[in-house]
Formats: sequence, C-alpha cells, structure tokens
Amino acid sequence: MSGHLILPGGGGLTGYANQYAAVAAHSIAAGNLAFTANILRGAHAVSVSAFSGAGWLSNDTWTPFTGIGVPRFDAGLSARYAFSGADGKLLQSFLLARAPLQLDVFFPFFVSQPLPGEKQLAMRWDIGVSTAL
Repeated sequence: MSGHLILPGGGGLTGYANQYAAVAAHSIAAGNLAFTANILRGAHAVSVSAFSGAGWLSNDTWTPFTGIGVPRFDAGLSARYAFSGADGKLLQSFLLARAPLQLDVFFPFFVSQPLPGEKQLAMRWDIGVSTAL
C-alpha cells in the first residue's frame, strides 16, 4: 500500500502522486478545481468530490521558470471522511495533532502523461491523510 499513500502538496495533481519520484523537476505551477458534496455532517462527516487539475514542471527554479515540460492534466473522483466529535478529539489528542484528521480516497481515472505502459484512462487509487484547516 505504500505506493498508494499520498500526502498533501506536490501541486495537488493526485493522478501523478506516484510519478513524482520519477520526475526530475525543481518547480511546479499547478491549478486545481473540485466540486464537493457533503453526504453526512455531524458526528460523522463524509463528502464526495469530482476533481481536475493542470500543472507544468520546470527544471529550473521559479524564476525564470524556463525548461518547462509538457502540461500535465488529471481528473477523477474522491471521498473524504473527517474524524469529528468525540472520535476526532480522541484521535487528535492521541496523535498530538493540532487539527482534526481527514482520510481521503482518490480515484484519478485520467492522467494526460501516464507512465510508460500505462493508459491515460485507467483505474487508479490513492489514500491520503491530512488535517482539517
């Protein structure tokens, strides 16, 4: 499962989470869009999202941002469970976290620049753990 665990950051291009180690770049510029629907609120907070993103990698630092590669796009669906209520406070104190934890499951079914041997449209999944802002 270690190949499917992602942490927030990296331009937010979830479909490329497992490719970052294989991509040599010093800078990334990216934008993301997500439409989210809250399914449950209260003691158990569950939401689902449709997401997409676009980004460019550069072999140079931010300025002058030369050596830009081809743009990368991704799209997919995700689900989030936010630990809240008594469970959230217990887990937060146990892990010494400053904010409640969230568990995300991502299904980035489209990537514009797949790894060799992979298809642009394919079943992919990743799990992420983060804190609520």
